[in-house]
Amino acid sequence: MIKVSASDFKKDFDKYLASFVEEEIIIVQDGISVAKVILLEKESIVEKLRGIIPDDGFTVEKVRRERLSTI
Repeated sequence: MIKVSASDFKKDFDKYLASFVEEEIIIVQDGISVAKVILLEKESIVEKLRGIIPDDGFTVEKVRRERLSTI
């Protein structure tokens, strides 16, 4: 993760544009984090759905055992 001031990000945008492919960039203004720049495809579907789908108690191991018990 790279933290950069808003003015530096604006001034060196090309440099940071190449950087965010490797790691996320946090833009800071007046000591407060105001933005997070990430590569969209890097974010997994799980992270996108976190908080939207309620936790139903299922785990991969529970589902695997249940599935194998029906064979």
